[in-house]
Amino acid sequence: MKIEDLDPDDDNAIEQVAALLVDFAPNQAAAWEDLESAKDTVDEALDEDSIARVALNDAGNVIGFAAAAPQYSHAWELHPVVVGRDEQHRGVGRALVTDIEELVAAEGGLTVYLGADDLDKATSLAEEDLFPGVIEQAADLDVRKRRHPVGFFLHLGYEVIGVIPDANGPGRPDIWLGRSVADLDVDSLDRDD
Repeated sequence: MKIEDLDPDDDNAIEQVAALLVDFAPNQAAAWEDLESAKDTVDEALDEDSIARVALNDAGNVIGFAAAAPQYSHAWELHPVVVGRDEQHRGVGRALVTDIEELVAAEGGLTVYLGADDLDKATSLAEEDLFPGVIEQAADLDVRKRRHPVGFFLHLGYEVIGVIPDANGPGRPDIWLGRSVADLDVDSLDRDD
């Protein structure tokens, strides 16, 4: 596997990324409705201030995609992260997230964060009235379904940094996770691209 920048002029790679986004379905919130909305997301990720990376297999086909954009002076939002169905559980997602974190740190970023909607009752925060005591309930978060992104990111060292109750309707929160990248040693990175 090789990870490199997504070339904004590579229509074939962009089509492959969009197809991954539409096909990606570990939970209800993850997949894009159609190729048009997926391509819009890819176009946004190709903004000059953003980072857009693809994981390629030995044949040069896209097997994963991750992007991040600066949202504050030192905090970057990680969105999206997608890995092809046949490539999941092989370290592709972890490699993409690590790669993005290192690039964000090299840009002077201190925090990487993301939102993970719970539309599938996959966490203990779903189907609950989170007010009052949102923070206390977030601290006791339990992942009920293995395929929810919260579990993946907690496994990578992210922690819950907030919750937006009812963000997607009653009992359907958006869970915010983040981690510091301030201590990554980016000076020793050896990158080909």
